Amino acid sequence: AAGVTLGQAISASARSATDEIWERSVMVRERHIGYAALTQARVPAMPKLDLGAIPQSNATGYPDPFDQEVAGRWWQRLAPAAGLTAFGASHVVLKPGAWSSQRHWHESEDELLVMVSGEAVLIEDGSRTVLRSGDVAAWAMGVQDGHHLRNESETDCSFVVVSGGDRDGGGAYSDIDMTFSGDGYFHRDGRPYPVKRMA
Repeated sequence: AAGVTLGQAISASARSATDEIWERSVMVRERHIGYAALTQARVPAMPKLDLGAIPQSNATGYPDPFDQEVAGRWWQRLAPAAGLTAFGASHVVLKPGAWSSQRHWHESEDELLVMVSGEAVLIEDGSRTVLRSGDVAAWAMGVQDGHHLRNESETDCSFVVVSGGDRDGGGAYSDIDMTFSGDGYFHRDGRPYPVKRMA
């Protein structure tokens, strides 16, 4: 334009570019704030679970006499309390002498266990492994090496166990005449036990 120096034109162009960058940054920031607000709305305000508020139970679906060894197993379902649906998670306390389960393996479910307190013995085919606070154990689906924990100490022990996969995929118990599937418990010859498997 007439009367506009080269310096003025460059200055005006720089201001225009700066304004555009500022406007874009505001838009990005607004979008980010909106996304953050949406994310926060979906996340519980207190992701730390209050174990004292979650019901504790020693119930089992095992038929007699296989239920006797787990009578001192007290569990809390963490996943439902947290609204988790893609995998299972439980906090478990074993009283002295109690077992975590009958020794078993899963066809279509992975398991991971973290010891929280105390001491337990992991029993697998031909092996015994002592687990203490902070130790981690894992079992891949389909590996037919039955496992369970026994509290052979004189004090309580506790752990968190997480499982993912198809819970109804089935499996078997290594030391007893029992298998399981989504339909319940069965003898190895296919005859059902007169009990229901717990959810």
